[in-house]
Amino acid sequence: MTRNMFVDIKNVSKNLTDFSLENLNISFEKGEIIGLVGENGAGKTTLLNLISGILKPDKGQILLSSNNIGYCFDALPEPENLTIEQLNTIFTGLLAVWDSDTYFSFVDEFKLPKGKPIGVFSKGMKMQLNVSITLSHNPTLLLLDEVTAGLDPIVRRTVLNTIKEYAISSECIVIMTTHNLEDISDICNRLILLNNGSILLDDNFEDKSSKEIELIFRKTLGYGDM
Repeated sequence: MTRNMFVDIKNVSKNLTDFSLENLNISFEKGEIIGLVGENGAGKTTLLNLISGILKPDKGQILLSSNNIGYCFDALPEPENLTIEQLNTIFTGLLAVWDSDTYFSFVDEFKLPKGKPIGVFSKGMKMQLNVSITLSHNPTLLLLDEVTAGLDPIVRRTVLNTIKEYAISSECIVIMTTHNLEDISDICNRLILLNNGSILLDDNFEDKSSKEIELIFRKTLGYGDM
Protein backbone atom coordinates (compact mmCIF):
# COMPACT_ATOMS: atom_id res chain seq x y z
CA MET A 1 0.00 0.00 0.00
CA THR A 2 1.36 3.43 -0.93
CA ARG A 3 1.32 5.98 1.85
CA ASN A 4 2.35 9.59 1.53
CA MET A 5 3.03 9.99 5.25
CA PHE A 6 3.56 7.27 7.79
CA VAL A 7 5.24 6.21 11.00
CA ASP A 8 6.05 2.51 11.44
CA ILE A 9 7.18 1.29 14.86
CA LYS A 10 8.51 -2.25 14.58
CA ASN A 11 9.42 -4.42 17.59
CA VAL A 12 10.63 -1.39 19.54
CA SER A 13 11.83 -1.72 23.13
CA LYS A 14 13.40 0.90 25.38
CA ASN A 15 14.70 0.28 28.90
CA LEU A 16 15.11 3.23 31.25
CA THR A 17 16.12 3.30 34.91
CA ASP A 18 12.73 2.42 36.36
CA PHE A 19 10.62 1.91 33.25
CA SER A 20 10.56 0.05 29.94
CA LEU A 21 8.62 -0.05 26.70
CA GLU A 22 8.46 -3.62 25.44
CA ASN A 23 8.16 -4.84 21.86
CA LEU A 24 5.84 -2.14 20.48
CA ASN A 25 4.39 -2.68 17.01
CA ILE A 26 2.20 0.11 15.72
CA SER A 27 1.73 2.29 12.64
CA PHE A 28 0.30 5.74 12.00
CA GLU A 29 -0.84 7.20 8.68
CA LYS A 30 -1.73 10.59 7.24
CA GLY A 31 -4.94 12.16 8.45
CA GLU A 32 -4.87 10.41 11.81
CA ILE A 33 -5.15 12.45 15.01
CA ILE A 34 -4.13 10.05 17.72
CA GLY A 35 -4.80 10.55 21.40
CA LEU A 36 -2.13 8.82 23.47
CA VAL A 37 -3.41 8.27 27.00
CA GLY A 38 -2.38 6.43 30.13
CA GLU A 39 -1.45 6.99 33.72
CA ASN A 40 1.74 8.82 34.70
CA GLY A 41 4.67 6.56 33.89
CA ALA A 42 2.77 4.61 31.23
CA GLY A 43 5.31 5.55 28.54
CA LYS A 44 3.56 8.31 26.61
CA THR A 45 6.36 10.89 26.56
CA THR A 46 8.98 8.17 26.11
CA LEU A 47 7.18 7.02 22.98
CA LEU A 48 7.07 10.57 21.60
CA ASN A 49 10.78 10.97 22.34
CA LEU A 50 11.53 7.74 20.47
CA ILE A 51 9.49 8.81 17.45
CA SER A 52 11.15 12.24 17.38
CA GLY A 53 14.64 10.79 17.68
CA ILE A 54 15.40 12.36 21.06
CA LEU A 55 15.73 8.80 22.37
CA LYS A 56 17.01 5.77 20.44
CA PRO A 57 15.36 2.36 20.82
CA ASP A 58 17.33 -0.43 22.43
CA LYS A 59 15.72 -2.85 20.01
CA GLY A 60 13.64 -2.57 16.85
CA GLN A 61 13.28 0.32 14.43
CA ILE A 62 11.12 3.36 13.77
CA LEU A 63 10.54 4.30 10.13
CA LEU A 64 9.36 7.80 9.18
CA SER A 65 8.31 8.99 5.76
CA SER A 66 9.49 12.51 6.65
CA ASN A 67 11.81 14.12 9.16
CA ASN A 68 9.75 17.33 9.19
CA ILE A 69 8.59 16.91 12.77
CA GLY A 70 6.89 19.50 14.95
CA TYR A 71 7.32 18.70 18.65
CA CYS A 72 5.30 20.88 20.99
CA PHE A 73 6.04 20.56 24.72
CA ASP A 74 3.87 21.68 27.62
CA ALA A 75 6.33 24.52 28.32
CA LEU A 76 7.86 27.14 26.05
CA PRO A 77 11.60 26.39 25.64
CA GLU A 78 12.61 29.75 24.14
CA PRO A 79 14.42 32.46 26.23
CA GLU A 80 11.77 34.56 27.95
CA ASN A 81 13.53 37.89 27.42
CA LEU A 82 12.85 37.67 23.68
CA THR A 83 9.82 39.05 21.86
CA ILE A 84 7.71 37.40 19.17
CA GLU A 85 9.38 39.57 16.53
CA GLN A 86 12.87 38.68 17.77
CA LEU A 87 11.97 34.97 17.72
CA ASN A 88 10.96 35.28 14.08
CA THR A 89 14.36 36.80 13.22
CA ILE A 90 16.15 33.98 15.02
CA PHE A 91 14.10 31.19 13.44
CA THR A 92 14.42 32.73 9.98
CA GLY A 93 18.20 32.41 10.22
CA LEU A 94 18.24 29.15 12.16
CA LEU A 95 15.73 26.86 10.45
CA ALA A 96 15.90 25.61 6.89
CA VAL A 97 12.10 25.54 6.73
CA TRP A 98 10.46 28.52 8.40
CA ASP A 99 7.39 30.43 7.20
CA SER A 100 7.24 33.91 8.72
CA ASP A 101 3.86 34.64 7.13
CA THR A 102 2.35 31.54 8.73
CA TYR A 103 3.98 32.39 12.05
CA PHE A 104 2.55 35.90 12.17
CA SER A 105 -0.84 34.72 10.95
CA PHE A 106 -1.08 32.44 14.00
CA VAL A 107 0.24 35.21 16.25
CA ASP A 108 -2.47 37.54 14.93
CA GLU A 109 -5.14 34.84 15.24
CA PHE A 110 -4.21 34.34 18.89
CA LYS A 111 -3.95 38.12 19.42
CA LEU A 112 -0.47 37.85 20.96
CA PRO A 113 1.55 41.05 21.55
CA LYS A 114 4.55 41.09 19.20
CA GLY A 115 6.73 43.58 21.06
CA LYS A 116 6.54 42.31 24.64
CA PRO A 117 9.00 39.82 26.14
CA ILE A 118 7.40 36.39 26.30
CA GLY A 119 8.31 36.12 29.98
CA VAL A 120 5.32 38.34 30.83
CA PHE A 121 2.90 36.11 28.90
CA SER A 122 0.32 34.00 30.73
CA LYS A 123 0.53 30.19 30.51
CA GLY A 124 -2.20 30.21 27.86
CA MET A 125 -0.42 32.85 25.76
CA LYS A 126 2.85 30.90 25.99
CA MET A 127 1.15 27.74 24.78
CA GLN A 128 -0.49 29.62 21.89
CA LEU A 129 2.94 30.95 20.92
CA ASN A 130 4.42 27.46 21.26
CA VAL A 131 1.78 26.10 18.87
CA SER A 132 2.41 29.00 16.47
CA ILE A 133 6.13 28.22 16.38
CA THR A 134 5.57 24.49 15.98
CA LEU A 135 3.20 24.87 13.03
CA SER A 136 5.27 27.51 11.22
CA HIS A 137 7.64 25.07 9.57
CA ASN A 138 4.71 23.08 8.15
CA PRO A 139 5.41 19.74 9.90
CA THR A 140 4.05 16.53 8.39
CA LEU A 141 4.29 14.82 11.80
CA LEU A 142 3.03 16.71 14.83
CA LEU A 143 3.92 15.50 18.33
CA LEU A 144 2.07 17.22 21.18
CA ASP A 145 2.96 16.53 24.80
CA GLU A 146 0.25 17.67 27.24
CA VAL A 147 -0.33 20.93 25.36
CA THR A 148 -3.70 21.58 27.03
CA ALA A 149 -2.55 20.94 30.61
CA GLY A 150 -3.48 23.83 32.89
CA LEU A 151 -5.17 25.92 30.19
CA ASP A 152 -8.45 27.69 30.84
CA PRO A 153 -11.41 26.38 28.80
CA ILE A 154 -11.39 29.18 26.21
CA VAL A 155 -7.66 28.95 25.46
CA ARG A 156 -7.85 25.14 25.46
CA ARG A 157 -10.62 25.25 22.85
CA THR A 158 -8.69 27.76 20.72
CA VAL A 159 -5.50 25.67 20.81
CA LEU A 160 -7.35 22.43 19.96
CA ASN A 161 -9.27 24.06 17.11
CA THR A 162 -6.05 25.42 15.62
CA ILE A 163 -4.39 22.01 15.80
CA LYS A 164 -7.41 20.28 14.28
CA GLU A 165 -7.69 22.79 11.43
CA TYR A 166 -4.00 22.39 10.64
CA ALA A 167 -4.26 18.60 10.75
CA ILE A 168 -7.22 18.56 8.38
CA SER A 169 -5.72 21.04 5.90
CA SER A 170 -2.27 19.41 5.83
CA GLU A 171 -3.36 15.77 6.30
CA CYS A 172 -0.42 15.43 8.66
CA ILE A 173 -0.11 12.84 11.42
CA VAL A 174 -0.86 14.15 14.90
CA ILE A 175 0.08 12.20 18.04
CA MET A 176 -1.07 13.92 21.23
CA THR A 177 -0.49 12.86 24.83
CA THR A 178 -3.18 14.02 27.22
CA HIS A 179 -4.85 13.34 30.54
CA ASN A 180 -7.99 15.15 29.39
CA LEU A 181 -10.40 12.75 27.72
CA GLU A 182 -12.33 15.72 26.33
CA ASP A 183 -9.28 16.39 24.13
CA ILE A 184 -9.78 12.92 22.63
CA SER A 185 -13.48 13.49 22.13
CA ASP A 186 -12.97 16.95 20.62
CA ILE A 187 -10.34 16.34 17.94
CA CYS A 188 -9.00 12.78 17.86
CA ASN A 189 -10.11 9.97 15.56
CA ARG A 190 -7.97 7.28 17.17
CA LEU A 191 -7.07 6.43 20.76
CA ILE A 192 -4.15 4.43 22.11
CA LEU A 193 -4.06 3.44 25.77
CA LEU A 194 -0.62 2.72 27.21
CA ASN A 195 -0.10 0.93 30.50
CA ASN A 196 3.29 0.00 31.97
CA GLY A 197 4.96 0.28 28.59
CA SER A 198 2.45 -1.84 26.67
CA ILE A 199 -0.51 -1.03 24.43
CA LEU A 200 -3.77 -2.11 26.06
CA LEU A 201 -6.14 -0.52 23.58
CA ASP A 202 -5.88 0.84 20.03
CA ASP A 203 -9.13 1.76 18.33
CA ASN A 204 -10.99 4.40 16.34
CA PHE A 205 -12.73 6.79 18.71
CA GLU A 206 -14.25 9.36 16.39
CA ASP A 207 -17.62 10.78 17.48
CA LYS A 208 -17.47 9.33 20.99
CA SER A 209 -18.16 11.52 24.00
CA SER A 210 -15.61 11.96 26.77
CA LYS A 211 -17.97 10.03 29.06
CA GLU A 212 -18.08 7.06 26.67
CA ILE A 213 -14.30 7.15 26.32
CA GLU A 214 -13.84 7.23 30.09
CA LEU A 215 -16.08 4.18 30.56
CA ILE A 216 -14.10 2.22 27.96
CA PHE A 217 -10.86 3.47 29.51
CA ARG A 218 -11.90 2.30 33.00
CA LYS A 219 -13.17 -1.04 31.76
CA THR A 220 -9.96 -1.73 29.84
CA LEU A 221 -7.88 -0.98 32.96
CA GLY A 222 -10.22 -3.08 35.13
CA TYR A 223 -11.51 -0.20 37.23
CA GLY A 224 -15.14 -1.28 36.89
CA ASP A 225 -18.15 1.01 36.60
CA MET A 226 -18.13 4.52 37.99
